[in-house]
Amino acid sequence: MNPSPRSLIRGAAATALALSAVTAISPGGASAQDSSSGSSGSSGSSALSGSSGQGSANVPGSATLDPSDPYSEDTTDNLVAFGDSFTANSHSVANNIESSAEDYPQQSGCRVAPDAWPGLLAEDTGTPVQNWACTNSGTSHMLNRVTRAVAAGDVNDSSTVVLSSGMNDKQRGLDDAEITADFVSAVEKIQHAAPDAEIIILGRLATTDPDGRQCSVNLIPYLPLGAVSETTAAYESDVQDIHRTVAERTGTEFIDIRDMTVEHNSTCGLDHERYVAGALDITTPQFNMQSHPSRAGSEYLASTVGEHISS
Repeated sequence: MNPSPRSLIRGAAATALALSAVTAISPGGASAQDSSSGSSGSSGSSALSGSSGQGSANVPGSATLDPSDPYSEDTTDNLVAFGDSFTANSHSVANNIESSAEDYPQQSGCRVAPDAWPGLLAEDTGTPVQNWACTNSGTSHMLNRVTRAVAAGDVNDSSTVVLSSGMNDKQRGLDDAEITADFVSAVEKIQHAAPDAEIIILGRLATTDPDGRQCSVNLIPYLPLGAVSETTAAYESDVQDIHRTVAERTGTEFIDIRDMTVEHNSTCGLDHERYVAGALDITTPQFNMQSHPSRAGSEYLASTVGEHISS
């Protein structure tokens, strides 16, 4: 007798919960860790890269152990990335189990995945990259990171600087005007320190689809499950508007990633096209944290930014 759809869902749910327990997944990622002094470059190779390509979902496979570190101390013609966990994308194991993160790449106290989009861009293009993003950070924290990166000498006239932030601020109830002001201040600080630097405001990968649906449960292959999340969709739209406003006020470029990914690549996309994993997910290939970019999503960001800086 063939199992019923309900029993399949229950079985998949049990498997996903077991995987979640093993990997100690935290939906929001770890708190922003920013206690060490500023330094250029990162701390060497990783014990768990989160490049789960040889593993399953966000469970690291053996091929992820001790990978090479893509980040650089070279600041000539470099790319400097600022943002939150969509840019840092550190693996949930490294975020939650301190002993696993001793050799995980870090930038001034914040863990950054080797396969976050800035790391992939470094590998793909040979561009020297410093990733100053920090999991769970907001725009005011990003402003602080910009100050430290400038002081460290990472931001200079030959740099391309990419900034993306705002969603964590929305989730914490901050006013759009306050978020915008902090973001503009971060850009202006870069412009003052390095007037010839190229600055890009990078939009956010879409979590919801065009109908506002967020597929938090991805347990059955090619059957994403979810419901309309008016709050998440509204936050995404607000952040999109903030990014556009910041670019207009500062005369910088805005790459509207949300518009580019909302149709087919949200949490409700097909498994191999899903750029953001669900909250309970065993079908999205290769992701580091729940509700965060998949490997495909990070690759998309890397290639999109790469095209803009090479044009």
